[in-house]
Amino acid sequence: MLDDYDIQAERSTLGAIMAGGNRGYECLLPEHFSEPAHQKIFAAILKIQDRSDPVDVITVCAELKRAGEIDAQNLVYTIAEEVVIGTNAKVYAKQVIDAAAVREHARVIAKSGREIAKPGADASVCRNQLLDELIAIGQRAKGGGTETTKQMGARHIALLDKRRSGGMAGASTGFYDLDGLLGGLCGGTMNVIAARPAMGKTSAAFDIVRNFVREKKRCLVFSLEMPKAQCLDRLLAVEARINIQRIRTGMLRDAEWPKLSNAYDRAFNDYISINDRSGLSISEMRGLARQWAGNDEPGLIVIDYLQLATGDKGEGREREVASIATGAKDMSKELDCPVIAVAQLNRAVEARSPPKPMLRDLRESGGIEQDADTVTFIYREGYYDEKADQGTAEFMVSKNRHGPTGNVNVRWVGKWNTFQNLTKGA
Repeated sequence: MLDDYDIQAERSTLGAIMAGGNRGYECLLPEHFSEPAHQKIFAAILKIQDRSDPVDVITVCAELKRAGEIDAQNLVYTIAEEVVIGTNAKVYAKQVIDAAAVREHARVIAKSGREIAKPGADASVCRNQLLDELIAIGQRAKGGGTETTKQMGARHIALLDKRRSGGMAGASTGFYDLDGLLGGLCGGTMNVIAARPAMGKTSAAFDIVRNFVREKKRCLVFSLEMPKAQCLDRLLAVEARINIQRIRTGMLRDAEWPKLSNAYDRAFNDYISINDRSGLSISEMRGLARQWAGNDEPGLIVIDYLQLATGDKGEGREREVASIATGAKDMSKELDCPVIAVAQLNRAVEARSPPKPMLRDLRESGGIEQDADTVTFIYREGYYDEKADQGTAEFMVSKNRHGPTGNVNVRWVGKWNTFQNLTKGA
């Protein structure tokens, strides 16, 4: 049942607008009003504004008369007698929007309760759907993310000042030449690292994670393929400069144990969080990422690898992968942090000579290319030709929504499973 206070707030809003209140209700929509007659009156107000005509009792009544809404027309006179001052339109409009959000919360929660009560319902799926809908309500109540350029201006001037002083728009990957192309990894972007198996996709992602950690930025890794222990083996091998195979087999030399101990704090810290649950859906990942982010600033999220996640079922695998990619992009925007989506390429790459990846190799993987802000392929000639240099690799930036594309040469250190800069950066 509606509160009389909410009804009065609606009438006061309409009255204030018709009395000359022309600012502060830009986020208001007809559906924010609970009473159908109030919705019709406000819809009429919007039509009048679209024509750039003045909004008052006379023009609103004329518009409602044209629409055949006689009951709403009669109500306008009653409302106009109740409210004769337009200065409080902004205050009243906020009350209407807040009340609409409360009603929408109640509706969504009730619907979720019905869904969870169904036989065979998946609790985690219902929970994450509920979270998605509740967050969407909150965003709509704040204007759906819409800001004036004046509201955005101060933040953007700070960004320009950062660029002028030599800083990048985003956070550094740790690879100087790659940063030169990408400008770092920015919040709200989905960055794909793709390659055939054994090229070093996960290694590259972990190298970037390690650089974020050096800058005291928090990272969340969804390791859908490797268990946590294997992830930690990789971190230790790089930080301690110990052959990863000896770490995996336990065949460590006496001199290596002190190196392992010294690397412990660099590899194991509060900045890296790992979730290794298999078959996570993109909705579950978004829910877990929200919990992880909390009230602290998130630095980076890694999905390893994208095609192992689950998405919308029922319309084929390509559509499912597309929904996963879209969810990853939405997660980056919602949390305002970059997402690295590791992606695996199919065997078609190896049918060409040389077997260098191209964007068309991703087009069979749903909407990954479409949703990605950047796509970087990894190619190691030494993997295919034992006579070639085994210690070099290429990062091939084949899509960059905000800058140039190009290839970057890096060093590959297989015994540590890591990539390094060929030259020292400034």
